[in-house]
Amino acid sequence: MNNKNNGFFIFICMFFAVTNIFAAKMQGAQSVLENTKPIKIGILRPHPKNTTVTEKFIINATLLAIEEINKQGGVLKRKIEPVIINCPSDQKIIIEEVEQKIDEKKVSVIFCCGNSFISETVSPICEKYDIPMFFPCKSGKFKKFPNVIYTGTMPNQQISPAIKWSSDNFGKKYFLVGSDTNFSKVYNSIIKENINVSGGKIIGEICIPEDSGDFDEAMRKIIEVKPDVILNTISGESNVYFFINLWVKKIKSDKVPVISFDISENDFKNMSPNEAAGNYIIKSYFQNIDSKENNKFFSELKEKCGEIQIIDDSVEAGYFGVYLWKQAVEDAETDNAKDFMRFMTAQNFNAPEGMVCVSIGNQYTWKTIKIGKIGKNKQFEIVWCSDAPVNPEPGLLLVEKPKSGSKNTLEELHKNREKNAMR
Repeated sequence: MNNKNNGFFIFICMFFAVTNIFAAKMQGAQSVLENTKPIKIGILRPHPKNTTVTEKFIINATLLAIEEINKQGGVLKRKIEPVIINCPSDQKIIIEEVEQKIDEKKVSVIFCCGNSFISETVSPICEKYDIPMFFPCKSGKFKKFPNVIYTGTMPNQQISPAIKWSSDNFGKKYFLVGSDTNFSKVYNSIIKENINVSGGKIIGEICIPEDSGDFDEAMRKIIEVKPDVILNTISGESNVYFFINLWVKKIKSDKVPVISFDISENDFKNMSPNEAAGNYIIKSYFQNIDSKENNKFFSELKEKCGEIQIIDDSVEAGYFGVYLWKQAVEDAETDNAKDFMRFMTAQNFNAPEGMVCVSIGNQYTWKTIKIGKIGKNKQFEIVWCSDAPVNPEPGLLLVEKPKSGSKNTLEELHKNREKNAMR
């Protein structure tokens, strides 16, 4: 090879070497830039005219968790940037809004405000783009979406403890009151199986049209059959009329207590102090839980929102869901959904309600369940708390029917479940 060719060869080698070095530096600079960009998370918000008080608090609790994490240095040393996704009542517009935020804003995870209509509209979009969504409310439906993390309470987590505790304390004769809704129908079907297994007896049942205030027939039947306990799966404002009717008919809580599954503490603001006092609610969170985590959560949310009357358990679930996501991202060392979703199951967090954990295999949440007695000040005295977080079993009954000839009792089955629970 002559000197001229040698010189050209050396020039070409130097050119490519310099080019590669420059490209590597640019790639490194780009990597540093990417690693300092905020992580964008979507928060679904209904139209202001359609937003309930609880949904507003869920959004604020989610934003509170984001603010706390950012003050601690963010996630992977990156700040979290909330992206509000406005969701009107039109499904087509909701889909367009969500897809736009995913495409343009590069939203990598979505937190739902608790609106079921919105969540069911958005869930297929999350599946399409392979990004997760956190849903903070209880679910009475068996339909499950693969990209949804359910931080709300499942039916079995409320029903089995309620039957066990009530049969131990009040008796085994039950009267069921529900609404003509899917939620109530699902809950009551599971309640019936649990009562049957426990050796209890359903001596009356009535279904009220949704949002109805007519409880004359229900009161007549309750007075006639004299149950030990009333199990209430009514949803919405009808709860107010139900308790008012009980008070007017002098069906007192010290004689026939009511255990409610779907009544919000906010529903009590429309009742007088005496109308529901002495009855019970079973759920995972009450705002008067005396713990460091809850005291911090409640005081900071109150500071953020101003005057707060009562915080529902779905609000607290909206808060701790952000922390579960944060931990999964940090374990995966990336906010890429395909990678951090593998670390999502088995995440646990000491939430305001107590220890919670995402279940391995079904993306629902183990939750610490409590029974609260309603006071005349409309606050709650916690009279029972599960020893450990209760395993969520979507679409299944917590207590199976025993085989023919089996001597298994509800208590024995309950103990067997607890052996497998988190300690």
